[in-house]
Amino acid sequence: MAQTPPYPQSSLIASVTFDFSTHVRQAGSSDNWPLTWAADDPQYTSWGNGGGFTGDGSECRVSLGIARIEANVRDFVGHDLWGDPDCAEPPAQFGGKTRTIMDIDGTLYFWGTQTPGELHLSRVPKTGIESQSQYQFFKGLNGCGQPLWGMFSERRPVFVDPNGVMRNSAIYNPGLRRYFLVTNHTENNSGNVAIFDAPEPWGPWTTVLYELGWPAGGEVERNVCFANFSPIAGAVPESAGKLRFLPWTDQPDPIPDVPDTGFRR
Repeated sequence: MAQTPPYPQSSLIASVTFDFSTHVRQAGSSDNWPLTWAADDPQYTSWGNGGGFTGDGSECRVSLGIARIEANVRDFVGHDLWGDPDCAEPPAQFGGKTRTIMDIDGTLYFWGTQTPGELHLSRVPKTGIESQSQYQFFKGLNGCGQPLWGMFSERRPVFVDPNGVMRNSAIYNPGLRRYFLVTNHTENNSGNVAIFDAPEPWGPWTTVLYELGWPAGGEVERNVCFANFSPIAGAVPESAGKLRFLPWTDQPDPIPDVPDTGFRR
């Protein structure tokens, strides 16, 4: 049964296509994989509950690991940096999970699910990340449409989907001048992928894609549970309008899958 998207169709992006001829799989039995593009040029990512690029579901398995991705999107190579001591240097010191953290002019922004069907947005200066008092939470907009920030108890959702919000990720695409939010809805591990865009981290959101059982053509298993875009895609002028790298995790055997992705405006 089709589900109704929670936000109107994007006025900027008319459609999205996935080039499955570019599809590859790496790093078996590890999940999540949020990405960031560093000043030294490689991209960095984390994984959960697996062996990263070196191990598998049992060998070199850690709860939380860090890896570096080098080369281009067609021939990328992953190197485990922080994980099992037999596979990475240095060894992981603690476990956990990661999602999206975005640096905007020296302030870190976090999107997280704290209430079913809702996402909340928090922020903290990079210099104050170890101070709990420095964290602020989105609590709505003022009369001019500017964000208001307050304490945890004052927080208000920045995104709402009555069909549910599962694992999520977010990036900023300079070529399109848009923030992209990727979520799963309705039922987890079922390929129910949704993509939204907005001019600001707090919205207003519009719908780019809202799928049940993606991909409809069955090019891969319809069991995606986490997806996100690479921030390096769209950062150079010739790739404006494209997000060339879409890693996702599927279940029950989580593996990052990568096809090229293009938007039509």
